[in-house]
Amino acid sequence: MRAATAFYDGIWGLYRVAGDIDVVFLGTVGSPEPYVTRLRAAAERRTDLIAFGPVDAPAADALAQRLDSDGVRLAAEPGRLQLPGSGYGFRFFGPNGRLVEASCDVAGKPFRELEAGESVPRKLSHVVVSSPDVQALKAFCTKYLGLRLSDGSRTYVLPALLGRPPQPRDRAQPGRRHQPRVVRTVRRRRVLA
Repeated sequence: MRAATAFYDGIWGLYRVAGDIDVVFLGTVGSPEPYVTRLRAAAERRTDLIAFGPVDAPAADALAQRLDSDGVRLAAEPGRLQLPGSGYGFRFFGPNGRLVEASCDVAGKPFRELEAGESVPRKLSHVVVSSPDVQALKAFCTKYLGLRLSDGSRTYVLPALLGRPPQPRDRAQPGRRHQPRVVRTVRRRRVLA
């Protein structure tokens, strides 16, 4: 965890916003988002959580109701979040078992405009997700998250935004959008000698 935090802090220029022994929330000086990534101590390396931003609490409630009605397992019911920036939201498990957060009404933090040529990220604008079943994940993201296919090949798809909530975006700046990507996971058998 220390090495990962040092990488994001030293090389990327992010800074610690909050955290404890097992979780660190990192922010950037160029964004009002309370944090742009979080690191969590775990036995395996993986993307632990992906957050999307419904436009408001009623939209988050409607999404939770729809997911629950369709048998998607909720990890946390809608309510106030105990995270930097607080806000309102809930968590659920996507089709590959990945934890997804839908959060809104998140309080921003102070930020500044970055200088020309300043080598600090303003935001993290995309996430790459691997999946053994790209088509099933694509269908799920289209149905529940309002994403559509904008580009792709046999091994990857680039979902883009349809322009309806919930949309992947900066939760503190609702107009800012992100580009998630899905990559097919190739399972290789390990040969033990």
